[in-house]
Amino acid sequence: MTNKHKLALAMNTLAIALVLLFIFLAVRDFLNQTEANVEEETAYRMALIADGRVKALVSEADRLKQNALLAADALARAGGLAAPGAEAYLALLLKHDGFEEIGTAYPDGSVPPGCSGTDVSGEPWLLSAIGGAYGVYADGESGHLTAYAPIYRNGLVEGVFYGRCHTARLDGGGSEAPGAQPMLFFLLGPDGAFLYLPNEQNLFLKSGASSPNRFFAELENASYPGGASADTVRAAIERNDSGSFRIKTKTQEAYVYYTPAGVSDWYVLLAVDHAALSERNAALGRMAVELLAKVLFALLVAAFIVLFYSWASKQAAVNSANRINAMTNSIPCGVQQFEPSGSMAFRYVSDGFFQMSGYTEDEMRGMFSNSFLAVIHPEDRPQVESLIRGNLDTEAPLELKYRIITKDGRIVWILNRATLCFDEAGASYYQCVCVDITRLKQVEQSLASKAQLDPLTGLCNRETARMLIREFFGDASSRYGNHAFFMLDMDGFKKYNDTYGHVEGDRMLCRIANILRATFRGTDVLCRLAGDEFVAFMKSAESREAIAEKAQSILKRIGELSEGDALSPALSASIGISVGPEDGAGFEELYKRADEALYAAKRGGRNRYVFFDAMPAFAEQDFFGDLT
Repeated sequence: MTNKHKLALAMNTLAIALVLLFIFLAVRDFLNQTEANVEEETAYRMALIADGRVKALVSEADRLKQNALLAADALARAGGLAAPGAEAYLALLLKHDGFEEIGTAYPDGSVPPGCSGTDVSGEPWLLSAIGGAYGVYADGESGHLTAYAPIYRNGLVEGVFYGRCHTARLDGGGSEAPGAQPMLFFLLGPDGAFLYLPNEQNLFLKSGASSPNRFFAELENASYPGGASADTVRAAIERNDSGSFRIKTKTQEAYVYYTPAGVSDWYVLLAVDHAALSERNAALGRMAVELLAKVLFALLVAAFIVLFYSWASKQAAVNSANRINAMTNSIPCGVQQFEPSGSMAFRYVSDGFFQMSGYTEDEMRGMFSNSFLAVIHPEDRPQVESLIRGNLDTEAPLELKYRIITKDGRIVWILNRATLCFDEAGASYYQCVCVDITRLKQVEQSLASKAQLDPLTGLCNRETARMLIREFFGDASSRYGNHAFFMLDMDGFKKYNDTYGHVEGDRMLCRIANILRATFRGTDVLCRLAGDEFVAFMKSAESREAIAEKAQSILKRIGELSEGDALSPALSASIGISVGPEDGAGFEELYKRADEALYAAKRGGRNRYVFFDAMPAFAEQDFFGDLT
């Protein structure tokens, strides 16, 4: 073997090794980036779910506090702890307000004669209630959630009312992480003790639940594959921040998102199994492994051919080069080379890219002037050109995402991994491997669309309504006119569900949504909060009378839904109305005031509407009964 043949053999072997290395690195980087995208999407969705969980938790805590306050106020107006009928009222409250246990106590914690309950003298919340405060207290050791309120008589605190239920009440449930995997809900106290720990979890050990700083102790015994640490997580929680981290305990590895609960310095944790999320990359992983296996096999065959025929004639070398080129074109993805200057002309395009685009090599040269930029969708072209030209000084690998229009008119999304290279003459060019990611983009867009709507009625969900109303008040047009916030709740809808079943109940909710669509304009915001609660935001109402007419129309149409059926439970609704900007200039303020007006409508006899600024007219009316 001559020196010339030995040099050719060495150069060919080196070229094969470099191609193998390049393909391996490209596939590895592609899988790593895909995993990073999944983690980023997971963190984003967990933040949205956590925000919804926090709102539900705050709403439930407020509801329990309000029920306790209403019960204490009703007992006070009925004559106090010793009043006749107090025990019967408490029994009715236990049946309808969701408490698992209720009771009354004197300021020393003892139980009044003839009243239900247990001695609460050792409860931490007793002093707060005696001092005139009302609220909720969670005890992780016993699993109790207690709502309490003072009972006044002659201007003094005669005793306290309390209602208890399990802390699991605060776990809204039903949330799923990407990949339809269940997401666990945890509740922490300000000292790090678990106030609620789901039964099905195995991330944190279940022993020692009453130990102080239990969660912080678990952090110290865990590892953090994502780069966090026990100190950084604890510091973020103590600063009242929100965030996410990856943790590995003795029993499980998971993604965890943490955020303030908005109640009593509590903290909410959401966790999803890390192994479950990895299933989303399984298909891409298999494809990448199969691709790498094919390339390895092809290159091994090529290496054998080159080694065996390296001593042959020039024609044999040409034939070997043709075989290598054919194998490159058989790779199930696109391979490209293009110049970084001018029109970015193609130097090489594999058959894989021609198959993606549907064009032949001649058509590519004729229709697109052999230009890499001309193939890209016109809307994406400026951004891609800017990234490529801005990368020339850094020479760092580029990851480009853009669209192309195929020969048959389809839009295809391309993920292009480009590396700046130099040929023997020192001229620069980009070496690229591109993959069709259209299906992944369609899934992302579908998830984004579904996250904005209520799946039953097609109205906006709470988060979307909050965003739209916030954007409206951020616009200059919101300064003119009155903007009405309607909060609607069906009266006694549980009876309708019990009579006809939940399937028919869901149909009725859809009919109510259609009534709202027919009543309001297309520019107004319509939302289903939860259950049988709806919100309508009417922009730039002509007058207060026009707002009242809308409310009257809604009540009339809902009443007509059950007409003609003597056996059907009568349908009605109560509506609370706040008007911006007088009652507020944002979703939260208007929601709170409309909710108060709604309860005034309930107290006033239901099947009516009440403006927030007209609530004093209803304040004198007595109320003693079920508010659901």
